Amino acid sequence: MARLVDQFDIEKERPEQFETKSYGREQYFLNSAWKMKPFFEVDALDKDGKLQVDRHMAFNKVGHAMHDLHPAFESFSYSQVVKTLCREVFQYKSPALVQSMYIFKNPRIGGEVGPHKDSSYLITQPLSCNGFWVSLDEATKENGCMWGVPGSHALGPNEYFRVRKNEEEGLMETFKDMDESVGDYKAEGAVPLEVPAGSIVLLNGSFLHYSEPNTSEKQ
Repeated sequence: MARLVDQFDIEKERPEQFETKSYGREQYFLNSAWKMKPFFEVDALDKDGKLQVDRHMAFNKVGHAMHDLHPAFESFSYSQVVKTLCREVFQYKSPALVQSMYIFKNPRIGGEVGPHKDSSYLITQPLSCNGFWVSLDEATKENGCMWGVPGSHALGPNEYFRVRKNEEEGLMETFKDMDESVGDYKAEGAVPLEVPAGSIVLLNGSFLHYSEPNTSEKQ
């Protein structure tokens, strides 16, 4: 990943990602579904869009098709470890890898991830999304580890992010399909998922989870 960060054309990626019109930013996100695109940390850029940190500290994540486009990530994503977990834990018959991302959580500026359920974004009937989260570094409360609400997987999402065509712009856009009577997710009762480096955390698609920012000096 360090080599990839060195290769990213920041001058090209930055204006595409932070285009003033919202549909420009959204196209950058949607097109990343079949590419390897970097996403900047908000605090990595000044008001003029100039980097104010080292490029290796500038990114929030890279996504979302590394499992098919880069040999290092592909080798793990299709490894015997992943196949065994799919077969024996998730009980999949015909699993499909549809999304991958590398989240940096860099010291001091690593951004938070709000409460969400993965099945809100990866939608199937019936719900069948599950996730593999791999800790490349030790994950603690100090450096912004994941938190989750025990038992929350028993209830499906109350919101879904779907795609439709914006007739005015002629482009695809996302929209939130939400049960207004339920309201936003509540993270009461959440517990920290602190794990050592090299751990694999398995996430049911309906499991409510989030992470705090990393304001520490720890990677």
